[in-house]
Amino acid sequence: MRIAGIIAEYNPFHLGHHYQLEQTRISGATHIAVVMSGSFVQRGEPAMASKWSRAQAALEQGADLVAELPAAWAVSSARRFGQAGVFLLRELGADFISFGSEAGDPVQLRQALRRMLSAEKSPEMSRFLAEGKSYPRARAEAAAALYGEEAAALLKGANNLLGLEYLRAAEELAPDMEFLTVPRIGAGHDAANPEEGFSSASALRQGIRSKGLEICRPFLPEPSFRLLETEIQQNRAPSDMGRLERVLLAQLRRLAPEDFALLPDVNEGLEHRLFRASQTARSLAEWEQTVKTKRYTLARIRRILCAALLEIPATLPQGLPEYLRILGCNQRGLEILAQAKRNPRRQIPIGTSFARLFQDQSLTARLSLQIDCRATDYWALSLPEVLPTGLDFTQPTRFLSKKHSPETSAAGKP
Repeated sequence: MRIAGIIAEYNPFHLGHHYQLEQTRISGATHIAVVMSGSFVQRGEPAMASKWSRAQAALEQGADLVAELPAAWAVSSARRFGQAGVFLLRELGADFISFGSEAGDPVQLRQALRRMLSAEKSPEMSRFLAEGKSYPRARAEAAAALYGEEAAALLKGANNLLGLEYLRAAEELAPDMEFLTVPRIGAGHDAANPEEGFSSASALRQGIRSKGLEICRPFLPEPSFRLLETEIQQNRAPSDMGRLERVLLAQLRRLAPEDFALLPDVNEGLEHRLFRASQTARSLAEWEQTVKTKRYTLARIRRILCAALLEIPATLPQGLPEYLRILGCNQRGLEILAQAKRNPRRQIPIGTSFARLFQDQSLTARLSLQIDCRATDYWALSLPEVLPTGLDFTQPTRFLSKKHSPETSAAGKP
């Protein structure tokens, strides 16, 4: 058994994701485990469709097991997101991690990691931050000043940056972990237009919300398209952060500066800026634009917004998840589970039942589980038709009895 691990969001699952699964299988993986964001995603918004339907889409296209990345880490910084994902894949027994990359192989990226760590501690980094530049931009410019533009280029691609965080986390948590980079093809991350038959997830989300699902059909595997079509027909997708606007404004208005200071990514007096904006903003867009500066990116502001909504304390994502919840699997996935549960070095419980995971857990784990449940409840309010509360307790784990062939085509047909 050679287990590959992937950290993903599948928001939605598109042809590029299928291509990565194919390449991962071709590389020698007999089993593929995915750690996937749940009801909210890292850009600070509710996932387009449920975590269960997204898990099923992945299983139908080549994954063998899909586990949930708890919400406290799913809406965290790239470093915390990557650290938690690597840890959970280690707990599942992954031999290597596969990730997309704009450029570079693991050897190049390891060199880039050394330079990134050096840049983060450099006087140049401090100077660029003092000039009001965002952390990612200051780091890239510090690397350019120290090592040249070509070296700094590896610190600018969104996929590269996540890959570097996986490498950083592995050095601490799983030094024997191997890595496979899958070159990104077609449209770049957040690209507005498709290229070479591939579209970015952000363009697909925008297209689905503004023009309907059919326009995105060429860029989705057929099984993924059908699943999403069913969700939309039953008013379970797509989500819309705008439907939570008044809930969010109410939550923000009740927080004092000292409450904001307890949220992740809030430092250097940012809590006062957040508080002032919350007292005057009449819309989310107004609040975001009031808070945003060159130093504080929109992505960071939206993650803080999610942390305020979900009541995530800054201390929680500074640690590691204390449980691993399975959203779906097939027969090979059960083999991954069986091996993981036999592993004497495993540190956290693994389960399919949300209710059972609450049993005999630490206070920290219970807090994290409550945040997961809260995230799903708010996600249910962001849909075209409001769903009941408590879905984490009522939705079953998705199980696919058929073993999907590694040779499945991008169209979802053998």
